[in-house]
Amino acid sequence: METFIEMSEREISRLEVLKLVVAGMMTQIEAGKRLSLTDRQVRRLLERYSTEGARGLVSRQRGKPSNHRTEERLRKRIMKRVREKYSDFGPTLAVEYLREEGFDISKETLRRNLPTMGMGCLTI
Repeated sequence: METFIEMSEREISRLEVLKLVVAGMMTQIEAGKRLSLTDRQVRRLLERYSTEGARGLVSRQRGKPSNHRTEERLRKRIMKRVREKYSDFGPTLAVEYLREEGFDISKETLRRNLPTMGMGCLTI
């Protein structure tokens, strides 16, 4: 039975380089330079490749939300506040006022969320 694995181009290039290392055609240090990784990271990848195969090289974060995203409840509170008080402000000024109110959000996060609120961004 065939199994398909979805891989990014970066993961495919890692796989190709690791195959060369396993075949003895490239050293771990050379592989690290080629992949912009340390030789220790290459050893870790080789171990995962030897135990799990190509599937071990696929990012374990795929399909999961980012660790750096704003919590949904907080995002909704912030967007409600922007709609109520700062709808005619640009993202930079709105963020300054929101920070005074105790909300910690970056202007880029706010800018990214404005279109989802049906609000354009006047100041870019």
